[in-house]
Amino acid sequence: DWELFREQGSAGYTPDVPNTFPDLAAVRVHRPGEQPDEEQPDRTHLALIYADGNAIGKFIRGVQANENTRGIDFPRAIDNATWKALVCAVRAIHRPSEDEVLPIIPHLVGGDDVMASVPASRGWTFVRTLLDRFHGSIREQIERLDPSLLPTLSAGVVFHHYTVPLFQTNDLAKSLLRRAKLKTQGKAASVAWHDTTQQGRMRITRPALTHAVLEEHAAALGELAEVNSTARQRLAELNRKHGGDKFDEHVRRVGM
Repeated sequence: DWELFREQGSAGYTPDVPNTFPDLAAVRVHRPGEQPDEEQPDRTHLALIYADGNAIGKFIRGVQANENTRGIDFPRAIDNATWKALVCAVRAIHRPSEDEVLPIIPHLVGGDDVMASVPASRGWTFVRTLLDRFHGSIREQIERLDPSLLPTLSAGVVFHHYTVPLFQTNDLAKSLLRRAKLKTQGKAASVAWHDTTQQGRMRITRPALTHAVLEEHAAALGELAEVNSTARQRLAELNRKHGGDKFDEHVRRVGM
């Protein structure tokens, strides 16, 4: 945690991390007499992210076999990339003017592993940044290696109410991480996710997404997130029952 503090701190500002899941879900610690902004996102749900490196063994063998990179301290390079990615991801979701604590509880950080909880409303931004910056940092540190040998991260993401015990979400996140890795056989960054509030705590068979596909559709997904919940539910129902033309017809009719 202190390493994260040092990276985040600037101009004498060194924020703390929340001590409990309810505090993290709320994000802001309101001062006495201050009322929460009613338009703020839901303050009861979290996202547990469990990320792990892809093709680390292939990367190490590539470094050792290349005379231009043979002397590189690859464990340090991986650890540096993990920390840099984590810090960038925290910065991407941190709102210094609003948050009195960092919007994260880091459970595990080291090597090519990250397990952390963040507010659910900031989960996707965190994951997208984490996966992007890990690969970018490795590339910046080791420029003389074939890009196809550089490792990436994959992640399992569980959205849940803050009252769900960590040991339950932890097992589910590990299962989702395995699903994400199988998606590309370790050849590319990928994500598998599950919402326990909407879909229960049992594992489901939703296919994983590659990071590239997620980024390709990020803008459209962001627009969808701005639609009110009633309209989203209607769209989901139409897509589930009919799909295709009826779905497109409804989208055009409501001007989406």
